[in-house]
Amino acid sequence: MFYHRGVSLKGNTYFFAKKKILLCFDFTKERFGPPLPLPVEHYVDDTGTLSSLRDEKLAVLYQPTSMSDVQIWVTTKIEPSAVSWVPFLKIDVEPFTGFGFQFHHDGASFFIDEEKKVAVVFQIDESEMTCYDTAYLIGENGYFEKVGLGEAEKPQWSANNVGEYCPLVCSCSFVPSLVHINNESAGS
Repeated sequence: MFYHRGVSLKGNTYFFAKKKILLCFDFTKERFGPPLPLPVEHYVDDTGTLSSLRDEKLAVLYQPTSMSDVQIWVTTKIEPSAVSWVPFLKIDVEPFTGFGFQFHHDGASFFIDEEKKVAVVFQIDESEMTCYDTAYLIGENGYFEKVGLGEAEKPQWSANNVGEYCPLVCSCSFVPSLVHINNESAGS
């Protein structure tokens, strides 16, 4: 089995797992729930990234290996033991990026705006000498924009030649709280 970074939603954490499987770790039961279906058949080199929407819904960005179509799906129901999906957005990025562009299978993160039907995908783009944090804005009717966010740190390579990609922005829910956290400085 292979796993991608998890996404927290409603107090649970969801992970991509082998092919068509989404796994939920239910913290109340302290165990994984049953395998849940993904809306696509996801293989190890495909791009597949999860994101949460206001801690209410789950979204998945999917791009098959060597394909230029990027799909985003959103849940209509999400629980530790049940999920249902609807398509949110599909765009062919080849007219904008050229042949062979692929979001990194393990490194992109994204946010969506349901009202405007737009997604912002963050990833590290590499050249031979330098890496750059980049935001890709994609939307309905072929909307596409690439925004450079500055130089990024070059990924570290391990013995088996797997890079540690970490985009500038990570997809995670932020819910404001009225709870005050005391932050005492060292030495006071």
